Amino acid sequence: MIQIERRRAPRTVLSSACVNLYSQKAPDEKEIRGRICDISRVGTKFSSNRPYRVKSNINLELLLPNFIPFTHISGRVVRCETKTADEFHTAVEFEGDLHRQYLVENYIKVMKSWENSFE
Repeated sequence: MIQIERRRAPRTVLSSACVNLYSQKAPDEKEIRGRICDISRVGTKFSSNRPYRVKSNINLELLLPNFIPFTHISGRVVRCETKTADEFHTAVEFEGDLHRQYLVENYIKVMKSWENSFE
């Protein structure tokens, strides 16, 4: 069976990157911390211990290694998969803020060139 590629931009694996997730209903309340599986300029996939409803809006604070955080970016859940009883992989498409998407894209380029310099 051939798998159709759904991504609009190349993804990068960041093993030490994390994300804090905030509720849109209570933006001051930190809900959960997850581990970023991969990231691109248009979205991210993260692992956490709770599922998120597809099409729901969430606020993310990206905690990227070696980078002063530009912190918050909003997104829409496009997919949520159960991996184990207490692990879920959630795909989020970033919304609205092109400047922050540009910062993510530049961060990925810098990290990739840094990784390549050690090969």
